[in-house]
Amino acid sequence: MEFLQIEYVYQHSEEQDLEAFLTELQNEVGGERSPYYSRGGAIDLVAFFGVVVAFVIAPTLQSAAQKYLEGLLNLDELKNLGEGHRKQIFRWFQEIETRVYRLIRTIQAKQFLISRTFTFQQKEEALVLEVPTKFGTIYVVLNHKHISPTLLENLPRGIVAAIRYLHENSLLEEGIAFQLYFDVASQEWVYLFAPSIEGFSHYIDRYVDLRDQQIKQISSQSEFMRLFQPASEDEFKFLVSPFREYKEIANEVQVYTPPNNSGAAD
Repeated sequence: MEFLQIEYVYQHSEEQDLEAFLTELQNEVGGERSPYYSRGGAIDLVAFFGVVVAFVIAPTLQSAAQKYLEGLLNLDELKNLGEGHRKQIFRWFQEIETRVYRLIRTIQAKQFLISRTFTFQQKEEALVLEVPTKFGTIYVVLNHKHISPTLLENLPRGIVAAIRYLHENSLLEEGIAFQLYFDVASQEWVYLFAPSIEGFSHYIDRYVDLRDQQIKQISSQSEFMRLFQPASEDEFKFLVSPFREYKEIANEVQVYTPPNNSGAAD
């Protein structure tokens, strides 16, 4: 039974450098190629390769799970479902974790087949997992400077936690982008960056701590740097780069935005 639909997104001119990697991924986990010729974006994340993962509803869950993923069931409504439906949705998420883990493990094992390093302004570009949801796309960077085997092993659990949060709670805006990020100490993916519309012009100004399900505000770019201590090598691996040049004058932030790049993710 198919649980995931996989699409590989990359620049057409770079397909030769990615050919061996792509071939092995398709052999191991399937998926369709979706090269582009020119791609711009309104976020700072610069990706040389994206793996877009959409979830497929199992026939036995069609009614309840479809409503869940379409955002028609919040937490209270989910509690009102019959015990049988809740257990089915729980088992479905368990299966999703298993399938996503297999995908991530395959990506990790086959990365050596990528024939060159992709850089933008002398900084490594991102290898990104994209998970579209009713409320916006969740981006996960798989090649952060401090990525570890433990983080990759724990990632499927973090993805499911982020999806469940978005569907069972509500943020102010829909159709915006999110980024799942990790806690170095626990090696768990417990932060869901959720910049406001204004934040996309300045810095990541809001996040959800998935451990307590609370939305937390960030007052400045320097506070973001203090809280998450991003590596300088990861400059272009965030929705809003934490390394933008900026000045704070009378609480007004003036931001230098890096030049637009045709390889930036949407």
